[in-house]
Amino acid sequence: MHGTRLVKLLYLADRRNFVDGAIPITGDDFINTENGPALRNILSLIAGDEAVGSETWGRYVRPAHGPYVACAGNHDAGDLNGWEIRHLNAIYDRHGWRELPMLCGYTRQLPEWSAPHDGSVEIDPCLILREEGFTPEMIEDFEEKACAVYSLRAALAQ
Repeated sequence: MHGTRLVKLLYLADRRNFVDGAIPITGDDFINTENGPALRNILSLIAGDEAVGSETWGRYVRPAHGPYVACAGNHDAGDLNGWEIRHLNAIYDRHGWRELPMLCGYTRQLPEWSAPHDGSVEIDPCLILREEGFTPEMIEDFEEKACAVYSLRAALAQ
């Protein structure tokens, strides 16, 4: 699969998971690039740069030919739950058939996208929620829950 296609599909799945009230699947930062919204670390990993999660990434994804990546062998769903797998499958079913320029064009039509002047610019997750119809109160509640989940994950990781 072309690396840009992979990052676009993962962005859309992360975005959907996030809007539906969960932590993004990859846990990556949302950024704007010339090709539309993307995931900061995933872009770096696809480029072969050292980034957060590179050891785990290498167990599942390997460079192929040129800008393409491939599965690094057979594996199960690992740490993914049923909700995340459903979102990944739904995004692939809805957008996986699109030609790459069409997929990039689609993501540039998302309300959170704005053309960065140099490199990439981080996307404020609250902007996505506002554009999806969340009220300020709902966003505040969402932020409180997200902080609690991230704190719990950090504590469990130690």
